[in-house]
Amino acid sequence: MPKISVPACRTEHPMRRPKMWLVLGAVLIGLCVALPVAAQGLRLEQLADRELVRVWLRTNCGLGHVERIEVELLRRGLVLQPLLLEALRDGPDRELALEVEHAAGARFDLRRVFLESPAAREIDTGVLEEVLRVRREAFIADEIERFRDGYRSAAVAGLGLAGGTDARPELQRIAADKASPLRTAAEQALRQIDKR
Repeated sequence: MPKISVPACRTEHPMRRPKMWLVLGAVLIGLCVALPVAAQGLRLEQLADRELVRVWLRTNCGLGHVERIEVELLRRGLVLQPLLLEALRDGPDRELALEVEHAAGARFDLRRVFLESPAAREIDTGVLEEVLRVRREAFIADEIERFRDGYRSAAVAGLGLAGGTDARPELQRIAADKASPLRTAAEQALRQIDKR
């Protein structure tokens, strides 16, 4: 009977195997820690993007911070496009609309106090009577509508800076609507997108 030679089993030093398990364990622990941290970083970046868009939509062009925000919109680019399209479609959220409503009510009340004061005697009587006829509810509704238009206009302007092909159909639809108060802003946004 022929002898069968069995290759010798490779034996490792007894201390090498525990080191391998320690290394593997450390790698697994590192992954378990790193993945949630990376996911957290992604969530923080998404929150930062949402906050950037929120500030853009609420910033009055006369405040002087616009240039810095524009730079950030350009830097973040297409990542912001879905947030800006959502703002354009939906307008301000309910919480922001309530904030605007309360501020408009307070402005109306202050306005009314002034118009009923002796200082208002300097105003032409016909103009004063006309202004006093405006009811509180109508004043607030008008202020909210103006804010919504401004908010959506800022979304259109933001799409001009950060939008791309996905923004085009919506901007083209608005630009084609002769009755839209956003028409001019949409035309300008399309020109900005074309430049890039």
